[in-house]
Amino acid sequence: MPNTALQRIDGSGLRFHLSGKLEHGSSLVLLLHGSGSHGANLLPLATRLAAVLPGALFVLPDAPQSMREILSTVQVAATERERPDMNWEQSRNWVRPSDSAVGDPHAQRQAFLDMIRPPVRGLSRLADLLLAQYALPRSALAIYGFSQGGMMALYLGIDRDPACAGVICHSGQFFGGTEPRSHPRTLLLVGAQELEPSQAMSQIYPIAVNALRGLDIPFEEHVAPGLRHGFNAEVVERIGVFLAAVLPSRETAADA
Repeated sequence: MPNTALQRIDGSGLRFHLSGKLEHGSSLVLLLHGSGSHGANLLPLATRLAAVLPGALFVLPDAPQSMREILSTVQVAATERERPDMNWEQSRNWVRPSDSAVGDPHAQRQAFLDMIRPPVRGLSRLADLLLAQYALPRSALAIYGFSQGGMMALYLGIDRDPACAGVICHSGQFFGGTEPRSHPRTLLLVGAQELEPSQAMSQIYPIAVNALRGLDIPFEEHVAPGLRHGFNAEVVERIGVFLAAVLPSRETAADA
């Protein structure tokens, strides 16, 4: 049975869930949740992907920041009034808000990179520890992220050296601003309704596309018909197809 209890591993500051076949696995897949969520919310996705990736071990980390820690006192109080059942421990964020000077693009970019580097390092360390624990090569790692997790997936993926097997950014943003250490195969997923002119993603998504092109990252795009900011069966299938294409099979791993 999959072990989905919240775990830690010595040397990593991140808590995580594990799902999948823990013995004789051929690959490791990080599933990164969005802002205000937590790792366990992606367990249904891991379960569905396991049907097409029977040799994969799925790792679902909790982001390091509690939303209570990064919101102001006024924002916390307002949230508790509107949502008295709010579970702050399960409402987490990958980065803290930036304190950069308004109107200074250089300072804003530097502040953004400064805030994203610590969680990228933490995730990379977690991946390395688990790859070593399960005797898997670094090339057996794939990274998926939704929303803010999609942003993390891209920055983490291009920071890995050697390259991981593949990266999926699902409705995430990417601004570039850093020199890639590798150029992993990448899939950009977005809902068609997110790209409507009234939606923020209609501006965010082209920035990500142009940034990846500017860094020579090989990527493909999939726009999901009728979808807003979320999941449907067609998107889950597309995620599985991409991961199956980039990850080693059990037979390939056994021959390595």
